[in-house]
Amino acid sequence: MKPWLGVHYTLIESNPSLPKFEIGAQITKTAQDFAIAKNGPAEKAGLKEEDILISVDGTLFTQGKALAELITPHHPGDRVKIQFVREGKIGETTVTLGDADQIQK
Repeated sequence: MKPWLGVHYTLIESNPSLPKFEIGAQITKTAQDFAIAKNGPAEKAGLKEEDILISVDGTLFTQGKALAELITPHHPGDRVKIQFVREGKIGETTVTLGDADQIQK
């Protein structure tokens, strides 16, 4: 069983066509943009496609720490706190991780 957040993302720093956010040091060089799987865990928690993920359980994203690295130690059914930016404001939600093995069935 593998944990599944239900997002696809691109590092903002690696794609110059994506907007960059600078709201204090917390977001600089840590933000990620993503597409959300319909009815997936992230969508059920209220995340939207225009949101920029900045941390999982308080650990900020960096170029060295990808989203998958922060989710992999968890298990399906675990609840993780996701901090994000929406329309220039920081928000937080709790996501109950799904099972990546179940999405193939």
